Amino acid sequence: MTLLSTLTNASTLFLCGLFAMAGLNKVTPANGDYYREVIHAYGVLNDSRLQQMPLLIGMLELATALSLLFPMTRYYGTLAASVLLLVYLGLILAQIARGNTGIDCGCAGSARDITISNKLVFRNLLLFLLALLCFGKNIFLEPGTVLQPLSIVLAIIMTLLYASIEQLQINAGKLVIFSNKNTQVN
Repeated sequence: MTLLSTLTNASTLFLCGLFAMAGLNKVTPANGDYYREVIHAYGVLNDSRLQQMPLLIGMLELATALSLLFPMTRYYGTLAASVLLLVYLGLILAQIARGNTGIDCGCAGSARDITISNKLVFRNLLLFLLALLCFGKNIFLEPGTVLQPLSIVLAIIMTLLYASIEQLQINAGKLVIFSNKNTQVN
């Protein structure tokens, strides 16, 4: 197995996990109000279509994750992941162009607080490039092959790195808020 196919496999597994977690967050009924507020803040839908959007987007993300797992649907899953990431990137860029950098991006769920920023543009570009890598030769689950341990280890490392960077962004945002509050008090 080549380095490229190892990276392709790891990227596929990483994106599969990312879309599965994002989809599960959105289809969980307890998170519905949060995601409706986030979608409303983006200003792209009227109220009549807003009600079911978290569920629909979550189901699309779950279908994308599932289709990334199987060789016969991986191409379509990679295509869906690429399109979703481009749509999310476009929505983030539109908010930045409007000056709406203080709104929650909805990327990390209701328990996290990540706002629209240029950092998200960079992150989504990287995720999109990873999705493009998934179009490469991917023999992870093809019949007659054995799961390659290095791909799994790399996918875990990618997931831990992603979660760490996301947490750093959240902490940096909280430090700015804390710093602004202290400045106002003094």
